Amino acid sequence: QGYTVTAGYTADTNYSAASASSGMFTVAPASQNVSFTLPASMTYSPGAMVALSSSASSGLTVTYASVTPSVCTVAGSALSVVSGGTCTVTATQPGNTNYQAAPAVSQSITIGKATPAVNWNTPAAISYGATLSAVQLNATASLNASTVPGSFTYMPVSGTVLSAGAHTLTASFTPADTTDYSTPPPATTSITVTDAALVVTANNATKVYGSANPALTGTVTGAVNADTFTESFSTSATLSTQVGAYAIVPSMTGADLADYAQSLTDGTLTITQAGSTTSLQVN
Repeated sequence: QGYTVTAGYTADTNYSAASASSGMFTVAPASQNVSFTLPASMTYSPGAMVALSSSASSGLTVTYASVTPSVCTVAGSALSVVSGGTCTVTATQPGNTNYQAAPAVSQSITIGKATPAVNWNTPAAISYGATLSAVQLNATASLNASTVPGSFTYMPVSGTVLSAGAHTLTASFTPADTTDYSTPPPATTSITVTDAALVVTANNATKVYGSANPALTGTVTGAVNADTFTESFSTSATLSTQVGAYAIVPSMTGADLADYAQSLTDGTLTITQAGSTTSLQVN
């Protein structure tokens, strides 16, 4: 800004008056600078905000603008995270009558990928023969209590029939948004498979004393998963065993018997009296 200065001299005893003389001088605006820093990095979180802080040597208010609006936006002095990547913000102070505009200062912050947490409750026990399904394979992924979209791969896969006993289930999560989220380590849980109930009941049978044993039979219920077994029935009674009741004992063989809790029920072989004849010979 320019200013005019006028100088003159009023006459006195020794000097006469001097003519007035005018001159101008300019006061130039002072320079200023902006001090502005950002954290070097942060982890992505939906809706995360960072308060921006800076100062101008003039004491005037600093304004901010995002150079990378696809990664971060700025409103006032608040930075909002949009996605992972490099966020660059420029701080400026445009100056006024007394201060020149400050050189713009740009700072960058790296917004790293977030790792979702995989949550998986231990499923209830199932009986042998039941297939794994979404009831057991139901892990979820989240970040700060918000669900993270993506897909799960399970081992063993859905539809698997597990043998009786304790098993480990594994879930691997792949986020749909690989720009903002990294793949977490696989999660595991355990499941208990209980024995299926296999019921074998021997049928009752009868025979007459002195005759051969009849064919011994029985029923088998509870087989699952297309498992097959060979059942047999035995008794201690023989051709010459006395009249009475004798146990018919069932037994089973098969490759998958370890997956079953067997319930074996004996039958009864009843041996009845044989008929007799009497002959009389008269001489």
